[in-house]
Amino acid sequence: MQIKENLAADLPAAHRWLMLAAIAAGTIICVRASLDVSVINRLLAFPVGLFFFVSLALIATNLLTGFRGPAGEVQIDSWTRIALVITVPVGFTAAALDCTGASLSGCTPVCTFLIRVWSPLIVVATLALLTTRRRWLLSLIAAMCFVYLAPSCRCYNPLSAWWIDHFSVNPACFGGGYWVSVVAIAALSWGRLARASAAACWFVNAVLLGFFVGHHYYNVPW
Repeated sequence: MQIKENLAADLPAAHRWLMLAAIAAGTIICVRASLDVSVINRLLAFPVGLFFFVSLALIATNLLTGFRGPAGEVQIDSWTRIALVITVPVGFTAAALDCTGASLSGCTPVCTFLIRVWSPLIVVATLALLTTRRRWLLSLIAAMCFVYLAPSCRCYNPLSAWWIDHFSVNPACFGGGYWVSVVAIAALSWGRLARASAAACWFVNAVLLGFFVGHHYYNVPW
C-alpha cells in the first residue's frame, strides 16, 4: 500500500535548520562513541565507523532535499512510515534499558526524569504523529529529542569514561536513541531513502536491545 504526502506541506520554515543542528549534535556524540569503541576493540572500529557514515549519508540526502526546496509529492510505503515513527520511542527506551536495566531507575535525577517523564511524552507525540499525520509534529519531536542530550549519566564505563573524565557527567547515554531519531525524522520529513533509513534505525535498536541483554544478564561486553 502506498500513500502520497506533500512533503513540503506543514513543515515549519525552521525545520531544516533544526535538523541541521540535530545532525551536528548527533555527529559529535557518534564520533566520540566510535573512538571509544575503537579503544575497546579495534576490530569493531571499521564496521562502527562505516555504519555511522552510511547513516549520516541517509540523513544528509534528506536534508539536502529540504534545502533545495519543495520536494513535491513522493510515495512512501505506509508500513515504512509506521516503522520510522515507532522506531523513535523504541530507540530511547532501548537506550534507557542499556543504562538502567529493567528497573528503569536512573543513576541521576536527570536520567530518571528522561526515562519516566520525557520518554512517555515522546510516545504521546509519536502516537499523535501516527494518528493525525500533522507534519509540524516532526519539528516538535525533533526539538523534544534534544532534551536527551542533557548531561544525565554518572555510570562509569568504557563508553562514558571520556565524558565523565572531562565534564563529570555523560550527555551521551541516550546517544544511540538520539541518532535513531535523527535518521527517522529526516526520512519522514523529506521521504528520501525511507526504507533504508528504517532499516538503519531498527538495526541500531536491535544492537541497543542486544546490549541490554548482554550487559545486564551476561556481563557482555562488560
